[in-house]
Amino acid sequence: MRARRLIGATVAILLLGAVPPAATPAGAVTELEVDAGYGGAYRSRHPVPVRVRVRGDRLLRGELVVRSRGGFGDSVVTTVPVEVPGGSVKEVVVVVPTPSDTDRLQLDAVLTANGAEVTSGSATIRAASDQELVGLLPGVLQGREPPAPAPLAVDAGTARFAALGEAELAAAPASLAALDVIGSSPDDLAGLDGATREGVLAWVAGGGHLLVDTRPGEEVPGLPAPWQPGGDGRTAAGLGEVRSTSGAMAAGRWPGLVEPTPIGMGETGEFFDPEGLDRTLATDAGLRIPRLSWLVAFLVVYVLVAVPLTLTLLRRRGRGELGWVALPLVALAFTGVAYGAGRQARGEAKVAHATVLHTTPAGAMATTTVGLVSRSGGSAEVVYPHRWAAAGRSITSGGPPAELAATLGPEGTTVRQRLDVGQFGVHRTRGPAPAEGALEVTATAAGDDHVEGRVRNTLPFALDEVAILHDRFAVNVGRLEAGEEQPWTLGLRERAREELPPVVRAWPDVAGWDRPPDRSSVVSPGLWSQFEGDAAAQVLIPGRVAAAGWTREHSPPVGGTDASLTGRTMVVTTAPVAGGDDGLSPAAVRTEVVRGPFLGSGVFDERAPLVVRLALPDEGGPVPPDVQLWAPEGLSLAVWVDGAWQTLAGGEAPGGNGVGGGGGSGRAQGGMRFEGGGMQFEEGTVLPEGPMPPDFAGGQPFGPPVGHDLPAGAAEGGVVWARVSGGAQFGIDPFMLSRFHLVTLGLAP
Repeated sequence: MRARRLIGATVAILLLGAVPPAATPAGAVTELEVDAGYGGAYRSRHPVPVRVRVRGDRLLRGELVVRSRGGFGDSVVTTVPVEVPGGSVKEVVVVVPTPSDTDRLQLDAVLTANGAEVTSGSATIRAASDQELVGLLPGVLQGREPPAPAPLAVDAGTARFAALGEAELAAAPASLAALDVIGSSPDDLAGLDGATREGVLAWVAGGGHLLVDTRPGEEVPGLPAPWQPGGDGRTAAGLGEVRSTSGAMAAGRWPGLVEPTPIGMGETGEFFDPEGLDRTLATDAGLRIPRLSWLVAFLVVYVLVAVPLTLTLLRRRGRGELGWVALPLVALAFTGVAYGAGRQARGEAKVAHATVLHTTPAGAMATTTVGLVSRSGGSAEVVYPHRWAAAGRSITSGGPPAELAATLGPEGTTVRQRLDVGQFGVHRTRGPAPAEGALEVTATAAGDDHVEGRVRNTLPFALDEVAILHDRFAVNVGRLEAGEEQPWTLGLRERAREELPPVVRAWPDVAGWDRPPDRSSVVSPGLWSQFEGDAAAQVLIPGRVAAAGWTREHSPPVGGTDASLTGRTMVVTTAPVAGGDDGLSPAAVRTEVVRGPFLGSGVFDERAPLVVRLALPDEGGPVPPDVQLWAPEGLSLAVWVDGAWQTLAGGEAPGGNGVGGGGGSGRAQGGMRFEGGGMQFEEGTVLPEGPMPPDFAGGQPFGPPVGHDLPAGAAEGGVVWARVSGGAQFGIDPFMLSRFHLVTLGLAP
């Protein structure tokens, strides 16, 4: 008996010792601090890092759960397994999406062990509208605290600085999406590990501005050769920019160092696909809505069998009372047929993807929207690689709010979505993607009338419907085989259909603008809209071209599902427009509306002035002495010179006549009439010399274009900053200014 008791006690002790101390014992102290964004601020619609610091006096194993609200009522719950040694502090960074319908966001974190809550915390952050959020790499700060907020290079807001630590960088590029600018020492990039450096460069390619504390023309270790700053100290890098700061950060010269960055085109870009990606994904997944004729025929057969045949046959045999049995059996049989047809349709459905693959000299970034159907209900699961983050849905996704659960584990990021039987679920993720090759494009402005270049496909598969898009123009060059290269040309004086968005010009058969869309095409306009909406800067501007091609032969790195994967991918790249040999062309001037005080809680004030950045081509060299700022005469203009806005009064019309400010009627060279601010042409018109008027087709109310001589120093560093106002008569908003590109640089006629 004693032996049995001894053995039992020993077994009990061993079993108790084998249980991991997952839950915090009674009396243990566990503290949790939550910090989100950068300096308590974030960018609406862009993912934001949530830093959770856990401090405990005993070993703790559990899960950290962070809940956030995405757009359109979606909720995203992110779970990370954590282990905190006793007497230590553990910091975990979780990247979550943010909505666009609020400027204030609360993020909640809960620490659990064995399913029970141990402790919790929350943080509230606000959207920054007129502030530039600047992250500083470790080599810049050298252990010091970030500097205090400082004024921007022009009077358009302030810069707020924050330190970037190992935890934030380990989650790049998603953790950096809330930043506008990153500051780097000369050696910071080279000192990062490969995956982290890839994440930082992917952030630049998506529209970020990288400041490197080197002299202009000095090589930056870790930066791709095409992105090395030129003699003027700056160069375009994807949708972003790299700029040299000549030791200003090391010397602590923060006031006036950071420039305002461009604003994007909103959640959908310029072209809104009314049918969105949901229908595209459902079609690719194999879901088919039964035709109305089939449904009508099914109901007719049911009515004929249920009523005339069943009841008539039974009554003729004198067994009418059996109708109470026959009718339910007929209904059950037809229900079984309908259920079987639906189950077969669900069984044949596949997992569909619609992917944007953005290729750059620094690598590739993918944004994947996945659609999948639930055959039997429950949780649908998809696994993505490390550094991929859930991004919620796009604005074109319909249906009820989605509930997404993302778990960060050793296999990567697992996204789960609870679906009812037969429900079709859609979610979106983003992250670095391996790509064997790229889509490459070059562009040169050949005078004022056209842009030309070459496009090359170095990917291992062909691309269909390849198009070149620039400003308001586009041309479709067709199919590019693997390894193939083609020349292209865009005419800039072909304004007959100015009202058409470039997407319609590029892919008219699927845009649905003036004809029924071709649903069999590999092209999906909703994917282009998603690319524009996700970008941190406006994609189609003067000074930049984009090339986009389509394929069904590429699949994103998606796993964790038994269903086969199908869908389509848009491969896209961008490049700056070189100036050419014919002098300064407006087509080579990167013209962007930048963030400024006109933005309040993300909403512009159309009576307030806008700030426009006009960057000369990257070739560097001296600024031409006869460069002028061109804009309609009805706009009020000022340029930034020597630390102040200097108003420009009057200007020179294309015909050589000086005109003052203000709209109204006038006449310029070549039979061009200006009536009520709209532009029209007489037969036989000869277009005037000098930069193209912003809109020959009419639609802008500010009158004819005039050229203004720039004050000395206005183009310092290869950039002109212009403040634009519509005056008291007309309001002006960022979309109008971008849509018509009312302000540009050019040489005097």
